[in-house]
Amino acid sequence: MTADAYAPDAPPIFCPIQPLPYPDPGEFIAATAAWVSRFGLAEDPGYLHRSVLTGVAMTLCFYPDAPPSRLQDLCNYSAWAFILDDMVENGRLGKRTCDVVPALSAFVRSTANPAARLLGNHPLDAAFASMISDVHRWASPVHRQRFTASFREWMAGFIWERSLQELRQPIDLNTYLTLRLTSAGAAQAIAMGEMCHDLELSAQQRDHPAVIAASEAAMTVAVLDNDRYSHLKAVREEEDSTDIFTVIRNDNPHYTFRQALHGSVALRDRCLTLYLRLRDQLLRQASPQLRTYFHILDLLIVGNIDFGATCIRYLFPDSPGKDCPRTTTPLDPSTEPPPIPSIAWWWDQVDPASP
Repeated sequence: MTADAYAPDAPPIFCPIQPLPYPDPGEFIAATAAWVSRFGLAEDPGYLHRSVLTGVAMTLCFYPDAPPSRLQDLCNYSAWAFILDDMVENGRLGKRTCDVVPALSAFVRSTANPAARLLGNHPLDAAFASMISDVHRWASPVHRQRFTASFREWMAGFIWERSLQELRQPIDLNTYLTLRLTSAGAAQAIAMGEMCHDLELSAQQRDHPAVIAASEAAMTVAVLDNDRYSHLKAVREEEDSTDIFTVIRNDNPHYTFRQALHGSVALRDRCLTLYLRLRDQLLRQASPQLRTYFHILDLLIVGNIDFGATCIRYLFPDSPGKDCPRTTTPLDPSTEPPPIPSIAWWWDQVDPASP
């Protein structure tokens, strides 16, 4: 097997969750392209086109049943976020972590006060402030607070990830799984889903250990899927980044890429199996709000798979991710926790009487 995570002998994608119909992207693409162009976020037409298609595709796959007006604001934001991610990766915001932190911190402040404009006339800052102002027109105070907190967590993840890269120290699997949740913006994906659905989950529900475990398990599935569909892009573009395959091979130097792939898919499938058990356990006596919350998580899991399989950002002629078979049977059917301290506690939240 080559470094292609979707080679013919690669494991199929386990996902028993069914997607909703996705909205037509045409009008969203046109409006998002106009918005990105207005702020001069992408000078190269080809890059602008790819960034817009990526932002729109992710938003429509993640939040297919959101109101169209809200979807448009989040399409703009998603395109902006991919451009930011690229600028961090290619060093346009600074070569060292200490060069990048001021900009990322300025964006955090802008989530609460878009008029702050701590970066002056920087196109990223102007566009972000405009988008936040648009979102504030329809988001509740609770949603604004959740967005700000989750955005702050994402920026902290960026900084943590870049710092470890600069230190050139291998990352163990236990650390990586926690790091990846933050640096991928997992909490923000959930917060944006809550905004779309006008969901204000109570602290009692949100902070229940089983709900936290289910949420983290669901988003771990998503970030491991992201590692899989973005792997070839990282290899082709020689990105200085770490993914689950690198981490597994660091821990197991004798492993081939094929063995690392199977190990990552087995772990991912075990996490998804746990999520489904916790979800079904909690839904038996769930409030309407908690049912909506798990609806959001379900759509993020399956929408992320469809996004990675079809998005122009990750497709290569010799990497047919869109053709990878899907299955309702996990590669690893184990219901026992893996020996990974940062996530093993999730399995403690399963009711022994639960199927």
